[in-house]
Amino acid sequence: MANIFIKAERVVTAALGLLEREIVLPRLVTRMAEADFVGAKDDTVNIKVGAYATARTRGLRSGAARTRDELTERTVAVQLATDVYKDIKLTDENLTLDVRNFDEQVLQPAMAAVARKIEEELVSTITGATYAKSIAFSYSTGNVWKDLIVKARELLNKARVPSGGRVLAVGSGIETAMLNTDLFVQAQQSGTTEALEEATIGRKAGFQIVSLPAL
Repeated sequence: MANIFIKAERVVTAALGLLEREIVLPRLVTRMAEADFVGAKDDTVNIKVGAYATARTRGLRSGAARTRDELTERTVAVQLATDVYKDIKLTDENLTLDVRNFDEQVLQPAMAAVARKIEEELVSTITGATYAKSIAFSYSTGNVWKDLIVKARELLNKARVPSGGRVLAVGSGIETAMLNTDLFVQAQQSGTTEALEEATIGRKAGFQIVSLPAL
């Protein structure tokens, strides 16, 4: 009988690499506070949101009194509450007789399942949130460029959202509407298996436009 040894360190390294390759949406949201969760009480971290201030004016050499304002910061409590996992039952017989390629037959399906579940959880949070502004779009009569992309850019600009790092994540219906216009030609991805690269439709109006069937 063959002896099979699997190093836990190798499995973890390979699994994390596969997971990073599979996910799309989780790589597009901020992860600035994830290091703070280590040892956090109740698995909760209060993330500070910086103050937004408006400057004042006064007449030059007027001697007018200056007005002092206070800066107000707020915090958002984020709690780790869900453990996403895929536990696969493998017997000694499976490992000895059935599994020829552990990465291909075990790790890849497991990590693909975890990636899909993480993405589903994030989509649920995004679609279930309440927003200050929304855009109505009609598939039958709407113009995806004028009625959706340009309008989204206008709303973000008015809200003073930084132009760098903007992403427009779209579902299959919006993706089809985009690819049916002359403005969009899906870039051919050659020599890559990166899910994020393959999901990217293009870059328009300052947005990295990414297709997400989960939406």
